[in-house]
Amino acid sequence: MADLTEHSTAGEAKNFLFYHMNSTKAVDGVSEIPRSTVNSSLTKEQAWNVFFGAIMKKEDSEPIHYLALRNMIREFGSYYEDEAASCGNNHMTCIGCGLPPDQIEEYIEMAREEGTTPEQFVMSEEGTYNAFEPGRFYCTSCYVNADMPIIGEDSA
Repeated sequence: MADLTEHSTAGEAKNFLFYHMNSTKAVDGVSEIPRSTVNSSLTKEQAWNVFFGAIMKKEDSEPIHYLALRNMIREFGSYYEDEAASCGNNHMTCIGCGLPPDQIEEYIEMAREEGTTPEQFVMSEEGTYNAFEPGRFYCTSCYVNADMPIIGEDSA
């Protein structure tokens, strides 16, 4: 558990935004889309996208302007669970081969192209991340070897 403050780094802000990613949708999937607290002309999801777009361009150790951090706190609150801190030394790993993203060539290359880390790339882009087991994913070859399991309730 952690709190975002006006002195947090880009890495902490990224973890904070990943934690709050699902809070941008209507709880029941049917109700009106939640509006942004910071700017009512935006939806909460649009505000998240603006924050995330600005933060992803920074290295994890870089400081973030305090106004951006204050607005993120206003929008989502300050609390978040920092997966790295709560997992101790455990890293996210592929369910099939057990390798972390920084040891799988496809994620290393895609992260390099996106200007991020393999772990951040998996958290933001890998559709199987958290879909089967919390904090885990399938790399492409293991996903194919597992006969491409169905993800989500609509695909049955």
